[in-house]
Amino acid sequence: MATFNSISQEPKQTRQAWEDALRAQHYAHGRWAQSARARRTNRREQFLVDQLLEQADSIDSALDVPCGTGRFEATLARHALRLWAADASHAMLSQYEGQSPRIQFSADAIPFCTASIDLVFCFRLLHHFEESQTRVHILKELARVSRRYVLVSYWDAACLQSWRHRLLGRKTKRHAIPRLQFETEAKAAGLKVVAREPLRRGVSEQVIVLLEVKP
Repeated sequence: MATFNSISQEPKQTRQAWEDALRAQHYAHGRWAQSARARRTNRREQFLVDQLLEQADSIDSALDVPCGTGRFEATLARHALRLWAADASHAMLSQYEGQSPRIQFSADAIPFCTASIDLVFCFRLLHHFEESQTRVHILKELARVSRRYVLVSYWDAACLQSWRHRLLGRKTKRHAIPRLQFETEAKAAGLKVVAREPLRRGVSEQVIVLLEVKP
């Protein structure tokens, strides 16, 4: 069986980009407080994650991967009795200020047993990967570990922000895909959509989706 690294180098390159100590420090203390827009985005993301998790049944355990510097710990802790935080970046984990147990690993290779966690939370990751097979692999790994739910975000191509990028010929490191493609990839990973919420309908590329592992 082929190893994941032989399929794509994208996850490895993404991990390396976040190993910069100054970048991690900025993410922890400046990224979400540096402007009114950043603060609004953070509040809106926290609100939507909270609302989607209200639609889930009782959650005993949750895994946040990649957890970054712990921005969602308080929101996730309101819904899960036990929370683990994981990130591939040692620099990011070193800035983690929450109380959850921290473990260093990547979302493409999770060292947890199959169906061992009620909820796997994977936020602001999938849009970094251009290749469909990379996203499917990660979704499969999230689904393998989850006993019931997976909550992810992805970048949707059917919005004003994405259309503007294409119209102006802008090249970005964020890869937006059509809704149907995301749902096809989720289905290939053994997941079905329970609910979805765009960050700002028709404007923002980011969409947050609650998925359930198919029996």
